[in-house]
Amino acid sequence: MLGSMYSLVGVAFALGWTPCIGPILATVLFFASTKETVTHGVWLLAVYSAGLGIPFLLGKELPSRSSYKHFFPLPTLQPEVQKLK
Repeated sequence: MLGSMYSLVGVAFALGWTPCIGPILATVLFFASTKETVTHGVWLLAVYSAGLGIPFLLGKELPSRSSYKHFFPLPTLQPEVQKLK
């Protein structure tokens, strides 16, 4: 049961991710390649990468700092979540 929930979350994530990653990454790469210096292009790509990475880092930290009851309110999942802790 828990595996199928993760699959649905993965599919939803992919559907939301795909329209954003392709055109935005292409635009950032285009602008980075047209900058006068390599430093400006690297800075653009670093900001883009930080924008992608920071939400994942926050997503990792926030559940560890709060109760799992807020993230998994269904009582049937509580024992499985406790095993993962």
